[in-house]
Amino acid sequence: MLPPFGPIVPPTSTLNPQPSTLNPQPSTLNPQPITLNDAPPQPKPLAKKAQRHLPEPSPNLWPWTSANTAANPPTPEPPPPGAREATRPHEHIYILGGGNIGRFLAVTLAKSRPAPAVTLVVNSEAQLSYCSETDVKIVTCPESSTTAPVNVEYWSENPPPRGGGESPQTIPPLHNVIVATKAAQAMPAVDRIRRYLSPGCSVLLAQNGVCRLWPPGVDEYVAERWTRVEDAPRFMTGVVTHGLFAKDYATSVYASPGEIIFGSVSDAASTSEAEASQKSDPVTNSFLARCFLSAPDLHARLTPPKHSGSCSSKN
Repeated sequence: MLPPFGPIVPPTSTLNPQPSTLNPQPSTLNPQPITLNDAPPQPKPLAKKAQRHLPEPSPNLWPWTSANTAANPPTPEPPPPGAREATRPHEHIYILGGGNIGRFLAVTLAKSRPAPAVTLVVNSEAQLSYCSETDVKIVTCPESSTTAPVNVEYWSENPPPRGGGESPQTIPPLHNVIVATKAAQAMPAVDRIRRYLSPGCSVLLAQNGVCRLWPPGVDEYVAERWTRVEDAPRFMTGVVTHGLFAKDYATSVYASPGEIIFGSVSDAASTSEAEASQKSDPVTNSFLARCFLSAPDLHARLTPPKHSGSCSSKN
């Protein structure tokens, strides 16, 4: 039975498809031949090598003394017999850090014979004010203490506001520096005085723990801070095992004897252990190193630089 709508007839277009009448036209493009005068494509220029950016210059620093903080600054005592003249800048030792190690090194070096000129750079204006009223000293037992003529300064990025009489001057070029701060503060302390470190000056980092300048850290630090290696100071590092604790801003109690083991970390690749042991190395034969070795109470011991090729394993 057919449906009421009649038979279903498919559309005519699907039953009788018409042949395609498309006649594609041939391409009329006539490409031009490449002549010899046409320049070949140029390669892209290589990216320039990233330049090494040195850090910003260190700030200007002004030395503050007791004359800038105390209402009645004490009269400086004359240097002891055998003390070196302070007018010889190459024999002046500056110690950064007014803590236990800094006070111990300052007093011990200042009372050695012949004694170098020693300046202890304290951490704050408050500590400078305290030290202007009392001597820096080391207590060896409840009834005995040791002191020595030590200059005390505080280095600020601002000129001192009063005292001193003369126009304030920035700190002089430094030739012998001991960094006796906490280990975490040692490298910022060196960065802060970088503009005053003359080429070839001696810088000794003295802490009771790990030092960032242990090889290969010293090579990385010098490359990041100086354009030419020849302009960098000569670095030494030392481990202090003397036991001390603080009594006040100017006094440390000597609790247990120890020693200081120090050595050069500069030019380690060009200095052999034999040269260092014979004290022909310019770093370990410097004025600062000789002062350490000649001060009897420091119990300082020099160790030669270590080389990667000098270590041998034993089976």
